[in-house]
Amino acid sequence: DLAAKPATLAVNFIMALIGIVIAFRAGRQGFFVHMGTCITAAGLYWFLSSMALQLARNDVLPPLFLVWLPNLIFGGLAFFGLLRSQPRI
Repeated sequence: DLAAKPATLAVNFIMALIGIVIAFRAGRQGFFVHMGTCITAAGLYWFLSSMALQLARNDVLPPLFLVWLPNLIFGGLAFFGLLRSQPRI
């Protein structure tokens, strides 16, 4: 649990990046599509984070790696999504 505290602080930044990527890539599909996609992404992050925390508590893999794994996965998705997106001007 001690290793998860700094990783939990990074969630806000990662989710903001995911939201920006979704806003740039969704196009003219509407508000509810954007909200549904963001809520789904947050649910997937929460599920992966809780699974990684349980695996860390059971010493399946090193705890420091497991608690940062969801941040690495979603941060990588956000980074590559930002590279591929073209905002509307």
